[in-house]
Amino acid sequence: MTRLKLEPKTFVSIGLTLVMFISGAAWQNARAQAASAPSDGAALAPNRPAVLSPTLSYYFISGNTFSADDGPATYGDRLGCRWGMTQKVAFTAPVHLPQASVVVSMTLYTYFPNSTPNIAQASFIVNNGLGFEHSTLYVTSAPFSTEYQQQETTVTSTTTIDNQAYNYFVLWWESGINQPTLGVCGVRLAYYAPASGVFLPAIER
Repeated sequence: MTRLKLEPKTFVSIGLTLVMFISGAAWQNARAQAASAPSDGAALAPNRPAVLSPTLSYYFISGNTFSADDGPATYGDRLGCRWGMTQKVAFTAPVHLPQASVVVSMTLYTYFPNSTPNIAQASFIVNNGLGFEHSTLYVTSAPFSTEYQQQETTVTSTTTIDNQAYNYFVLWWESGINQPTLGVCGVRLAYYAPASGVFLPAIER
């Protein structure tokens, strides 16, 4: 019976071949995983929770960027505020935040030159463009106060931003008698942004 005789060099060649085969398979697998994994800049799916930054971010809307439902002709701007409020006329301003951010509170800034029972009200609105609209945050000014006011939402109600399905805006209006010298000076939203990126919103007038 003839026996196959393998030289030491043959064993070395076989070993090197196996190492190269295993390494090549691992490399191909790593490439496939990298191709299927989302990049840091990829949009998060609505049902995929984001890793949020531990630090609050703020989105400030100046009062003079609000637009009135009945047209802007009778409303003036002064010191960053929108003046000449008319009873129950709604003013709106769009909100643009990064996908998967979580809005946690809202602050309303107003100016009352005279003591009045009137109150200013602001709501953070979620809208799907198909007839659905819902207020998730709500804040009002204090009656019988003068000069500049600053009020923050006291009821805990968070909103997770889903830009694929909804649009967002702030709705502001006045209740009570007409107060032409009442001014809305701004609304500020506090939110936690996804930790994977930095977002600096721009307000265009």
